[in-house]
Amino acid sequence: MNKSTLCLLLSLSALFSAQTSAETADAKSARKDFAVTVHTGAQQEFGGLGLHVGSNVDYKKRRTPIMDESGPGPYGNVPIEVRKEITKLLFGSGKFNWVRIWNICPGQMKDLKEAGVSNFMLTGTGTLDNQPLAEKMAEQTLDIIKQGYPIKAVSYANKANANTGTACRRPLEGKQRGLPEGLKMLRAELDKQGLQAIPIVAPETCEWSPYREKGGGHDYKDKNPDKPTNGFVDGDNMRYMRAIADDPEALKALGIFSTQTYGQGVTLEEQAFAARHRKPYWVTMCWLNAKDRDPCFGPATAGAILSDLNHGVSVWFYWMQGYFWNMWKKNMKSAEDIELFPNYFFATAITESFQIGAVFRRSSLNPPQPTPDMHFNFERPHTIMSATARNPDGTWSVAILNLSGAFIQMGACKFDEAAGKTLTVAVNIEELKGAKPLVFKLRSVRGAAKEITKGQDVMMKQGACTVTVAPLEMIVMKSEAPAEF
Repeated sequence: MNKSTLCLLLSLSALFSAQTSAETADAKSARKDFAVTVHTGAQQEFGGLGLHVGSNVDYKKRRTPIMDESGPGPYGNVPIEVRKEITKLLFGSGKFNWVRIWNICPGQMKDLKEAGVSNFMLTGTGTLDNQPLAEKMAEQTLDIIKQGYPIKAVSYANKANANTGTACRRPLEGKQRGLPEGLKMLRAELDKQGLQAIPIVAPETCEWSPYREKGGGHDYKDKNPDKPTNGFVDGDNMRYMRAIADDPEALKALGIFSTQTYGQGVTLEEQAFAARHRKPYWVTMCWLNAKDRDPCFGPATAGAILSDLNHGVSVWFYWMQGYFWNMWKKNMKSAEDIELFPNYFFATAITESFQIGAVFRRSSLNPPQPTPDMHFNFERPHTIMSATARNPDGTWSVAILNLSGAFIQMGACKFDEAAGKTLTVAVNIEELKGAKPLVFKLRSVRGAAKEITKGQDVMMKQGACTVTVAPLEMIVMKSEAPAEF
């Protein structure tokens, strides 16, 4: 770690450790279990939330005309009436506004376009430093754009640190040049096609820890962590990001740093590294693999989102859309057969509160349980998660989530009712210390409930207020108007 990165990381850690600096008389007299301090200073701009779409279409046939009405895979088997309705529910104003394309499902692309989706990210696969692949990716990007689908970003590789199948070689053990060389190749090919404005997103690495050490189901358990089956190793995110930054031309070719979170959110070190190199940070895939109707699944998804938004992430993607509705239901006949899962309502509550273009502030928790920066990680129990931003219209949005009693692991989100506690949280926004009283409209979503409910208005005085949050509940507050001083 170089000196400048260390200095930035230390300053971030010091900031997260700060205590709540100002409270109104009302807040001081109220009992509080936790205090969330929203620190002065603009951070990243919110670009929205996204979903991965695709099916079992062969990668080599990805240039199939995408205006076709149907295609193979679970989505292609869904009746057109149902597809159009679920697309309206998932995408559009106040909902998911980004789509991560991997294997294209032809009919779905048309549905997305008709729903008004205008942000598509194309994801590649194959070896990192493969010139023919770089050429193909650039050609496909232009081909899709010409068919009327606005590609706004391109990723060269999914899980660049995988060592199996057709995935990419690891830049370890003498192969560090693979990723930097591949970035430069793809940048040159995109430029040849006149696509200079489209950024490249990388490295899209993934770390399984601490799930691997905890054991568990699925095919990601490794008996020998030193030689993991899939090649995912703790610390890979920073190894790959450094491999890019160590090559000035590769860093110039890169548009956006990105990682995937499977139980471990973006860290302070990763956030500081991206900020030092003046690059945005995206999470291009999150996956918790919990049971769809589990009461902890929605809160766990929200916890992952809020943690990453509080760690500098601008655009955040979950994996398959089928984890938000019953896409795999057999014999679906009409829109009446659609079932929205609880995490749909948690995600929607966030997107409806935080406007596109909102600028986040850094929030810290006191007492720091488990950490002052409210970092999401499978290895520890969580209490309060929170994120705050100032919207483009001058209003403020605050989200607070209570995860007490939740045990969150890959495929195993469980809730201990005895450990779950209703918590009182004091919120202090430093920038609003001298502001006039400000009314916040409150809404909430809880556990396995499939609705977003309205709550009592919250009055913030001198930038401070106190709220109560039940176990597995997330509240979102949005001010009625911009602050006045």
